[in-house]
Amino acid sequence: MNIVETLRKGNSRKDYMMIADYVGNNDERFQLLMDLFWQDDKTITQRVSNPIAFCIERYPNLLDNHYPKVIHGLKEGGYDIIRRNCIRFLQFASIPDDFMGEVADLCFSLLSDVKEPIAIKVFSMTVLFNISKVYPELRPELIFLIKEQLPYGSAGFKSRANKILKQLN
Repeated sequence: MNIVETLRKGNSRKDYMMIADYVGNNDERFQLLMDLFWQDDKTITQRVSNPIAFCIERYPNLLDNHYPKVIHGLKEGGYDIIRRNCIRFLQFASIPDDFMGEVADLCFSLLSDVKEPIAIKVFSMTVLFNISKVYPELRPELIFLIKEQLPYGSAGFKSRANKILKQLN
């Protein structure tokens, strides 16, 4: 399968799922997707992020060798596509303890920043909720931040926030 050709030809969920099926739980093929994600072609970066997310959702272990770079992309990503998708990938992952504190700090910062795009806030909320399953002492701060922003959030933010608050309470 020529992944780049498939990504260039269109923007369909069917193609993204076909790529994810082709990659499966294969580290070498997944590495090809990650290499494409980090290239400077914004269109390819955005399109390849979908099969990457599908792969990580199915096989969270695929991200194991990529945490440092994904976290760096989250902190230093040159444009929103990188940052949004790095946090999106983390919501499906089993974040190792070595990175959990740094990721939690980043997510709290992103969630509390009024200038951040809604998608980044929503994904950050999900990552923090997942981390709070391991570290329940983070729940009060997460609940506070969500409730503080709830009246001003978009429909998507409110929907995710209410689902997470229900599970936290």
